[in-house]
Amino acid sequence: MVPMAPLHVPIEIRPTGGPAPRVFRLARALSPVRVWLVDGLPDDPSWLRGPLLVRFVLPGGGEVVECGARAREIVLHEGTPFERGALGALELDGVPSDAAKRIESYVEERLQQA
Repeated sequence: MVPMAPLHVPIEIRPTGGPAPRVFRLARALSPVRVWLVDGLPDDPSWLRGPLLVRFVLPGGGEVVECGARAREIVLHEGTPFERGALGALELDGVPSDAAKRIESYVEERLQQA
C-alpha cells in the first residue's frame, strides 16, 4: 500500500488541452501517486471523467505542482450514514521529477510527525 499523508489544500482541476473551465476541490490526503478529495467530483461536467490537468501547492509554499490526472471512484465517508461511491480520488500522472521529490518529502515528513 502506498503511504498517504493528510493534506488540506485546494486543487485546481481542468481538462487537458487548451483553455477551458475549471473546478476546485479540497484535498484530504496525498500520496506520491494519488490525491484524495474531501467530497469528490460532480457527475457534470462530463470532461471530469477524461484526462485532467491538476494544480496545487504543498503546505509551506513553494512552486505549484502541475501534472496530469484521472478521476477514480472511491468510497467516501465509509462507515457513516453518508457513505457513497464518488469520483473522490485523482490518480496523478506525469508528475515532474522535482515535484515528485517534494511530494515524497512532504508525505515522509507528515508521516513521521504522526
